[in-house]
Amino acid sequence: INTFCLFSGATGVAFIIDDAHRKGLDIGTSTSGAILSQIGYFAAVFIISIIGFTTMLIAGTMNVVFLIGGLLLAGTLLVLVSFFLLGFYKPGWLVKVFRVVEKVIGIAKRHLPKNWGKATAQSFINSALVLAHNPKGAIITVFYAAASALLNMACLIAIGVAFGFDNVAALVAAFSVAAIAVILSPTPQGVGVVEAAIAAILTSAGCSLSVATAIALVYRGIMFWIPFCIGA
Repeated sequence: INTFCLFSGATGVAFIIDDAHRKGLDIGTSTSGAILSQIGYFAAVFIISIIGFTTMLIAGTMNVVFLIGGLLLAGTLLVLVSFFLLGFYKPGWLVKVFRVVEKVIGIAKRHLPKNWGKATAQSFINSALVLAHNPKGAIITVFYAAASALLNMACLIAIGVAFGFDNVAALVAAFSVAAIAVILSPTPQGVGVVEAAIAAILTSAGCSLSVATAIALVYRGIMFWIPFCIGA
């Protein structure tokens, strides 16, 4: 669903929340669980971003869009994690934050269940307590997500080598920029934008435009279009 839906997985998260709620979970628990899954995803992309940043810094080929996107990603991750940190260390503050959010949504004339703010905050507080008692589980979750991202990166490198382009640093940089482009792109899952970003990074590293385009298209075919068709 995250691959098939728009907005870089956000719609998929909405489906997760709705499905869990229909199966009996309260909306707060459903939301906090979905956000936990997003934290794992964003943490994995952030790890890739650090690898890409280091690679581009050493090679002297820093990309401004990548840098801005990486900072936005770090900010998003910080906000998501802060919900759980506040829930554990300052639960009263978190309740106040969600009550403010509830009032803002009410001003926009959006209907919410009674005591939505308090219930949602309490869900984060409960989840934070669970995480605090099982930090190993949270670390393993992020590790699996990061391992998945690293395998995706290895896929792009392997495709590059298969097409005769063996500049691993450039391929790592291209993957990192592509990962950020998926999040920032106005098109669903970065269609068109990611392919262009990969080709641009590779051509700037000396790869011919035809080979760079072939690498980008084959990579996206494997990593996006096949899962997209299955999801559809």
